[in-house]
Amino acid sequence: MDELRRYVTKVTGLLLAFLLVFCMMGVPGKAYADSSTCHVTMKVIDDEDGTEIKDATPIVALYTYDGDKIMTPNADGSYDLEIEWNDGEDCWDNYYRFYASAKGYKDPNDYHARESLNDKGMTTDENGNKSLVVEYKLHKQSEEERLNEVRQKAKDEIKNYKSADEYEADEQTALQTILSEANDKIDAASADEEIAKAVTEAKAKIDQLVTIQSKANDRIGGSIRFRDPSGNITKAVGRDGNYEITVSLKQAGGVFYVDGQEVKSWKAEAQQFVQEGLATYHFIDPYDGSFADYEKAADGSFYGYKNAPYFPVKIEDAEVKLSDGTVATFTLNVVDRLITGVEATAPESVTLTRDEKTKEYNTTVALGSGADQLNVKVTSDDPDYTGGYSIESLTPEVAEYKEDQGIVAHKPGVADFKIVSKDDPEKTAFVSIEFLPTVEDQKAAEEEAKEAAAAAEVDQKIQKIGKVTISDKDAIQAARKAYDALTDSEKAKVKNYSVLQKAEQSFKKLKPSKVTIKSLKAGKKKAVLTFKKASRAEKYRIYLSSKKKGSYKLVKTVKSSKKTIVYTAKKLKKGRTYYFKVRAVNAAGSSSYSKIKSVKVK
Repeated sequence: MDELRRYVTKVTGLLLAFLLVFCMMGVPGKAYADSSTCHVTMKVIDDEDGTEIKDATPIVALYTYDGDKIMTPNADGSYDLEIEWNDGEDCWDNYYRFYASAKGYKDPNDYHARESLNDKGMTTDENGNKSLVVEYKLHKQSEEERLNEVRQKAKDEIKNYKSADEYEADEQTALQTILSEANDKIDAASADEEIAKAVTEAKAKIDQLVTIQSKANDRIGGSIRFRDPSGNITKAVGRDGNYEITVSLKQAGGVFYVDGQEVKSWKAEAQQFVQEGLATYHFIDPYDGSFADYEKAADGSFYGYKNAPYFPVKIEDAEVKLSDGTVATFTLNVVDRLITGVEATAPESVTLTRDEKTKEYNTTVALGSGADQLNVKVTSDDPDYTGGYSIESLTPEVAEYKEDQGIVAHKPGVADFKIVSKDDPEKTAFVSIEFLPTVEDQKAAEEEAKEAAAAAEVDQKIQKIGKVTISDKDAIQAARKAYDALTDSEKAKVKNYSVLQKAEQSFKKLKPSKVTIKSLKAGKKKAVLTFKKASRAEKYRIYLSSKKKGSYKLVKTVKSSKKTIVYTAKKLKKGRTYYFKVRAVNAAGSSSYSKIKSVKVK
């Protein structure tokens, strides 16, 4: 009996435990709690009346070594945040920043501290569910108040953009003028965009001012040199106060100097990680200008040299100080090897071929070292260098480079290619290949050229006709005879046939049209006659009379192609009425007279 009682008790306990778990699983939020996350709700509060700002935008950001990561909220605006993170061995609390924004409000906090959920006040209920309610307060702000803050920040930004101490007296005056004008524009601005534009314009103007340092750099920078152990000299290059020079570790033992100047000291330092930690390398000896480092390994190599990305090194604040105290700054680039050039050869010309079935071009030029191949070599001061390159097709309509096929031709023509070193994009080479038409295409092209030449000869005859006059009769007849002698195919290639047709039509109507007088105005002992250009006219004869039906005298012959012609008759008698008429003239004859116009001279 006791054994049966113990069995029943055990079974009953198991059933009750199972039922309890089942019931908890059936109730939302009451299942086995996820201890790794916390359900966070943010409430954004008006700091004056304590009411919740419904249209606010809460923001939660996870702090990471790479910067803050903005978290994505749930559909209801809440967040489920990870409490901890681990690297497989240890666990640390996650840290978050909580803040918000809302229209018509300002954030009173200039800095948002990062906090763990535990520090923030996370709670755990009886079922193990973790939750947190974060209240964040914003302060009411009028649009004008907000805009004034933006204005002040903008003024501070341009004020602190550059120091007046960086410039000489004239530039300092110009700087103050720029700042004053920018502040006026900012004060007058009525929108954020206008303020931002004023700041951008001011910075652009300030950037045009030449600093004291930039002037020194321009005097000295172009004279900075490096002589490697083999005697090869590298010059610093640049302009507008910015100069740089690039050297290779393979050139160790070389010397920096300033051409024609006595140098007092050099400074070119960079920090690198070595076995013992962070070390400072002096890439130029401060006193003798030799290309050196004080922290190199016993075998003379740089620590970490074989473990990129320690190189290349870009030292943007390298300095050289002359004996007179002048200091010039420049950029020193130290690379593990120098790319000295890109060499490329290719066949000058390739005759195209076609696929017999598709009739499409099937010509390719492969990479290789043969005379009929594209041969590329990137050279370096490192004899073991086998760096890569890229090939850019500059005329893809003629031919293009494809990695799996080489150069693929599309049509006859000259194809140009640019080869670029992947390790130094400044090092390039160019090659051209002329793809010639197939033999069949060449024959067709020759016939086409023959027909085009015959048509061009006729076009030249037509072109010589020019403006049709009575003297062009022989030229027009010669052009017509040459055209009629062409084949139909050749005639189709004549470009100026319509010109010939029009010339023939114009030849039938050679006399100029009648002149229309626009106006006749009286002046002091003069008259100003204005008339329109007549069609086909080469010149105009102007006639004058003191009587309408009297005898008219030719007073002027005007040769003009203008749309409106003006003639002034002078030395006329005051108070007398004069009569004018005009006729147009060309080699074919004269037009009829214009209508007679009269004017009484003042």
